[in-house]
Amino acid sequence: MITTERRVAGIGPVTFQRSRRARNLRITVQPLQPVRVVLPPGIPLEKGRDFLQSKKAWIARQLKMHEEVLKRHQVLLSSMKPVDPDTARRRLTARLETLASRFGFSYKKCLFRKQKTCWGSCSAENTISLNIHLAKLPARLTDYVILHELIHTRVKSHGPAFWKALEDVLPGAKERAGELRNYSPALFSLNGDPG
Repeated sequence: MITTERRVAGIGPVTFQRSRRARNLRITVQPLQPVRVVLPPGIPLEKGRDFLQSKKAWIARQLKMHEEVLKRHQVLLSSMKPVDPDTARRRLTARLETLASRFGFSYKKCLFRKQKTCWGSCSAENTISLNIHLAKLPARLTDYVILHELIHTRVKSHGPAFWKALEDVLPGAKERAGELRNYSPALFSLNGDPG
């Protein structure tokens, strides 16, 4: 993957990445990271720049949304107690085991990561990965993420069957999903957060 970084007026830093696997031009806006434009093979950089310009209003809205989340997150972060990684792993492992046992789920193993873009995932082989920063969230949101991944051990998509299964074990799951958007894993690196 070849990467070029430029500063674009009205947007800020932009990374152009050429990817052999990409089929279409794509723009990604993530908190605290440059805007990223992915170009498929054979698409000239100039076309990527034109695409970026055509999406400027959308990018501005995304950047503003991330800025608002960052402000809310800083307030939330200031009210949270630090959790060292070993304590976080123990707490999350205990909660995963409790919820899996209570609702009859099984999984292959659990891994812990410091991810910037997601709170958890479940592989095709039912290995669950949890973001170590989950231990800092309110318990209701930690349970939501853990149960979300446990449901994926049975239902691999996010279709109606998935949401019904999740609501069956966690009524109000969609409301918790909305609440979780107030937090971003990438922002836990702020203020020298050690976890």
